[in-house]
Amino acid sequence: MDVVECREKGIIRMSRIDTNMAKSILEMSKIKETIVQDAKLDEININGFLPMAYDSLREVLAVIK
Repeated sequence: MDVVECREKGIIRMSRIDTNMAKSILEMSKIKETIVQDAKLDEININGFLPMAYDSLREVLAVIK
């Protein structure tokens, strides 16, 4: 099955690039990155900041794919 056939069967669909959404996601990601970089990390609070750092990276990768 090729891409055209998948599209005809409704398995995949075309989507538009939403540049405003991409910019917004990148801005929020940058804020999270800045917060993590500026934080004084220690053994206690690292568990709170690690998910934020991961989310920031994941959001950037989702936007650029």
